[in-house]
Amino acid sequence: MTGAHESTPSDALLLERWQAGDIESGHALCKRYYATISRFFRLRIPSHVDARDLTQQTFLGIATKHSEIRDFRRFLYTVRSRRLKDYLRDVGRRRGRAEPYRTREDKHSGVETRVDRDKRKHTVRAALAELNPERFEALWLHYADELTATEIAEVLNLPPGTIKSRIRLGKTDLARALQSLKTGAPTLHEIFRINKPREDKP
Repeated sequence: MTGAHESTPSDALLLERWQAGDIESGHALCKRYYATISRFFRLRIPSHVDARDLTQQTFLGIATKHSEIRDFRRFLYTVRSRRLKDYLRDVGRRRGRAEPYRTREDKHSGVETRVDRDKRKHTVRAALAELNPERFEALWLHYADELTATEIAEVLNLPPGTIKSRIRLGKTDLARALQSLKTGAPTLHEIFRINKPREDKP
């Protein structure tokens, strides 16, 4: 009888096989995390083209350094964080400030509920894009990736207190940014759920 472990190998096992020369295991490991990395950049970066490029760059960084990785998830999140910070810094240099997410005005006056829904989504995305990158990452890891503060601290190699502070401050910043929503701000769980794309493929 085939065990669950064989059908769903752990990250560590896939990484071990990849480092031993099994390219398919490397592909499977990257595919496992592709959707969440893609969502991370799509919510934080206004340009979907740039978000896709950053996603690809993240996994390229993983592929080129895979033989040196000990903890795949920690390494992946570290690379993701660096890519985001580098991108925002480059944009800031070009425009004189960090890249904001500019909401697009809905020029159609069709069904009111659809317009309201679109504006609500744009407002949420704008608020997420304006968050401090470190606070955004802490909120993402906690609510989208469903990690505890202790687990996030282990992944990012930071004190749990620092993570808790980032989550708390991020929630405060986000709540303030969403005050303009007349129908009431969504919860963080709702924010990440309603903004998830249906499908992400490498």
